[in-house]
Amino acid sequence: MLNKEIVIIGYGSIGKRHAKNVISLGADPYIITAYPEKSDKMHFVPALDGCKEPYYGIICTPTARHLDDFKSLVEKTNCRNILIEKPLTASLKDALEIKMVAEKNNANVYVAYNMRFIKAFELAKQCIDAHHNEFRIIKINAGQYLPEWRPYKDYRQSYSSHRSLGGGVDLDLSHEIDYLVWLLGMPKNILFRFNKKISALDIDSPDYFKGIYEYPGFLVDVELDYIRKKSRKLRILGENTDILSVDFINKTIKIMNNDIDAADLFDFEQGYIDELKEFLGLSDRNKLCTIDEAIKVLYLLGLE
Repeated sequence: MLNKEIVIIGYGSIGKRHAKNVISLGADPYIITAYPEKSDKMHFVPALDGCKEPYYGIICTPTARHLDDFKSLVEKTNCRNILIEKPLTASLKDALEIKMVAEKNNANVYVAYNMRFIKAFELAKQCIDAHHNEFRIIKINAGQYLPEWRPYKDYRQSYSSHRSLGGGVDLDLSHEIDYLVWLLGMPKNILFRFNKKISALDIDSPDYFKGIYEYPGFLVDVELDYIRKKSRKLRILGENTDILSVDFINKTIKIMNNDIDAADLFDFEQGYIDELKEFLGLSDRNKLCTIDEAIKVLYLLGLE
């Protein structure tokens, strides 16, 4: 049983997921939301002053609110262990302010890039270490037609559709930039970035992002969109060689054109739980995204 208080700010889809997983790990969290439910395991309150002093805080509100919610949590309570849902913020300026407030108050801040906890990446890292000098092109793509992303609601009402709320495919799918930096470090040059709404979708946020990054000896091509049929892939090419191919939707891995048994390597739900275990001190912290790493993601996306 976790004996330290946990507060979750925000109770949308990701807030509900974190709440369920926190309960499974033995805690009865406080949930700050305007839409409470009946529960024996969750304490629903409208504001921070309605909960006990939290030791851990998880911020799950729309991206545009992260800075204000973080400052409120740090300044109104003694909570100094905070997990912020990805992305850290919608701008580099706000991200740097979060870092400043965190340092001033000695707060430990992490960002919830849960894809790091997918076991497929353990195999990918082994392949990268073994064949790094053979890389020439890395292709990373992810996308899904936005109206089909959350079929339970009108896509035009989603935060993803509105830049002012922190929406946009670059922010929504920043996982891909995070794992790029996590696996390979920062590029030596940013060769190209393009970010725009190009579809007929009724949104005001960008639905297409393209970035090309230069590393010593190879290039990385990242493409994200709200337009295609659901797809999420990582492919590493050498000269006349397919070094690594990972399909996160169809749950397949190929290394040097050989199929790998990947039956237990794509458990996304377990990845969320393992992420919380690290954050809550139930396992060693070696995969959680730090605030500095999350700031690098925003820089590579070209957000000011």
